[in-house]
Amino acid sequence: FKLEAIAKEKLILEFFKKENYPELEAKKFFNHYQGIGWKVGGKTKMVDWQATARSWMLKAQEMKINTFSPPVQNRDNLHTTKNKNYNEPL
Repeated sequence: FKLEAIAKEKLILEFFKKENYPELEAKKFFNHYQGIGWKVGGKTKMVDWQATARSWMLKAQEMKINTFSPPVQNRDNLHTTKNKNYNEPL
């Protein structure tokens, strides 16, 4: 059983390399699906792991685009001045 998993991991690493994807993503893919018994949605047995891997790659690209949005700048909504004169009455 363990030899089968090692062979499958090697196959997945080669597939991701062929598709010009990082080895880290291949390992994430393998570990995720190995951990859930190669089932899609936690219920259905996976039929075509290559198609699932391509979907994984597309989602990884989407996540990369969405996570690198520009940071929101802090705005001073009160428009207060920094130099305050406490001698003046309100």
